[in-house]
Amino acid sequence: MKCKIHQWQVVLAAVAVAGCLGCSRETGNTPTPPANQSAASNGTADSGDNSGDNSGGNSAIAKGRSAEEPVAPPTIPKVILPDSLAATCLVKVGDPMPQGQLMGLQGNGQSLQACFGEKLTVVLFWTSRNMYAQDALEHVSKHVVRPFSAKGVRAVCINEGDTPEVVLKAIDLLDPKFPLPSLLDPGGQYFAQVANDRPLRPYLLDAQGKILWFDIEYSESTRRDLIQAIRVALGEI
Repeated sequence: MKCKIHQWQVVLAAVAVAGCLGCSRETGNTPTPPANQSAASNGTADSGDNSGDNSGGNSAIAKGRSAEEPVAPPTIPKVILPDSLAATCLVKVGDPMPQGQLMGLQGNGQSLQACFGEKLTVVLFWTSRNMYAQDALEHVSKHVVRPFSAKGVRAVCINEGDTPEVVLKAIDLLDPKFPLPSLLDPGGQYFAQVANDRPLRPYLLDAQGKILWFDIEYSESTRRDLIQAIRVALGEI
C-alpha cells in the first residue's frame, strides 16, 4: 500500500511541474512585432513615446526638407484663351497699345497716350450694346480709380459706336468723386486695331503703354484678375 501511494505522489508532482512549464511559455514570451509594423498597428500610437527612431514616418524632416512647401508670390495673371477667341485679339500681352486719334466728349480730338497714368493705365473698351457695360464702368470707377488713383494709376474708358449723349448718360450714373475720363471711337476705327470682336475689354498698360494684361469680357474673374494685376505691377503683393 505504501508503495502505491508513493507512485501516485510522483505522478501528481510530474503533472504539476508540466503545467507550470506550459504557463511560463505562454506568458513569458510575448511575440515581437515585425520590424516594419507601424506603432499604430501595434496599439502604441497614443503612448506618447517618441524616443525611438521615427524617421520613416517623418520623411520630409529626415531628408532635410521643410514640412511646408514655400508659397510662390502672386504674379500678374496669365492670359490664356482658346484659339477661336485668341484670334479676335490683334494685340496681346507685351505689345504696345496702338497709336490713334480718338474724340473727347466735346468733339475735340485726343490721343489715348495723353491719358496715360504715371505708372499704370487701365483702358476699358465698352459699348452700350453690351448689357454688362454699365457694371464694368462702375467697377472701374469704384475699385480702380478710388483706391489706386493716388498711386500713379489712371483709368480711361473708350466707347465704341455710341453717341456722346449715350456715353454722358452712362458716365453720369457713376460716383462723381471718382470720375472716369471718357473717349469716343465713333466709327470703331481705333478698336479695329485692337480686336475684331467683343468690345467690352479691359487692358492694363504700363507707363509706356505696353500691355501687361487684358481680358475679352468683364466677369467676376476678370475683376479679380485686374485688381491682382494692378497690385502686382505696383509691387503691393
